[in-house]
Amino acid sequence: PPEATARELLAAEQAAGRLPADLPADRLLELFERFRHNLEAARTYRPEGVIPGDALLVRAAAGAPGVVDAAGWRRRIAGSVEVLELPADHHGLLRPPVVGALADWLAEWSRPREQAAC
Repeated sequence: PPEATARELLAAEQAAGRLPADLPADRLLELFERFRHNLEAARTYRPEGVIPGDALLVRAAAGAPGVVDAAGWRRRIAGSVEVLELPADHHGLLRPPVVGALADWLAEWSRPREQAAC
């Protein structure tokens, strides 16, 4: 059964130090199910129409080249697409110190353009 396999995998990964020792098997199964669901959603999603306004594309500099394509977004955004590339991998975008810089940048970018110029 999948639960037994997950428990064996969890035990092996915990013994190797790749997963936290206190991670319960039920939590691992829950995380895997969420990952599977998100992967399927990303695989089948087909956007429709054009989004009004501007967009900020945040890209991880350490990510795989070409994975986040600004040109693809420009076809879907009526306004401008600004690209912000930060020195991190995908998950590092939400960890200090990069997340602080990202928060500051988002706060500045989201201000109405009239106020930002002042």
